[in-house]
Amino acid sequence: MKALLTCLALAAAALPLAAQTDPEIQAERARIAAARSGADARFAAQEAACYKKFAVSDCVNAAKAQRRELLSDLRRQETSLNDAERKRRADERLRSMEERNSAQKQQDDAAKRAEAVARQREKQEELARRAAERAQSQASAPLRAAKAPKEPRQPQANSRPAREQRVHDSSEALRRSQERQQQAQEHRERIAKRLAEGRKDIKPLPVPP
Repeated sequence: MKALLTCLALAAAALPLAAQTDPEIQAERARIAAARSGADARFAAQEAACYKKFAVSDCVNAAKAQRRELLSDLRRQETSLNDAERKRRADERLRSMEERNSAQKQQDDAAKRAEAVARQREKQEELARRAAERAQSQASAPLRAAKAPKEPRQPQANSRPAREQRVHDSSEALRRSQERQQQAQEHRERIAKRLAEGRKDIKPLPVPP
């Protein structure tokens, strides 16, 4: 019995639990279950043999102790197996998440690069369009200037010739007004003189405004 326990312990220690795959884990669980069934069967056989001996109780107790030791070792192996499987699954989940995150990051980076390229292309196209418009406008400027009607240049209102012209016009208007007033005065005097001489049929002229 002790040799069997030693063999099971050595086999469990030699098995790399952390690196096991699903088939290996299933095989190890099957081995542990078989070892547990075998331990129960051997205990039953030993217990039956104990009842044929004189010291039945001591024999049964020894068989139970061997069985407990074997089952305890099997439980330890099973616990290690469960821990290794949980670690493996956690590692797989972490690796899967990292792969998904990496793939998503690559897609996001590719989308950002494509968007940046599109913006740069639009900017270059806009600059090229504006440059073409400026070149076309500069090329057609002489033609537009040639077709534009030429207007006489108006003298500035505040220039010296304009001021002199306004002064001259005002003096001329004053002179003509004075002449008209002088003529009207002379006409009235002639009319008054004729009236005094008896020519009453002549009607006086209206006073100019």
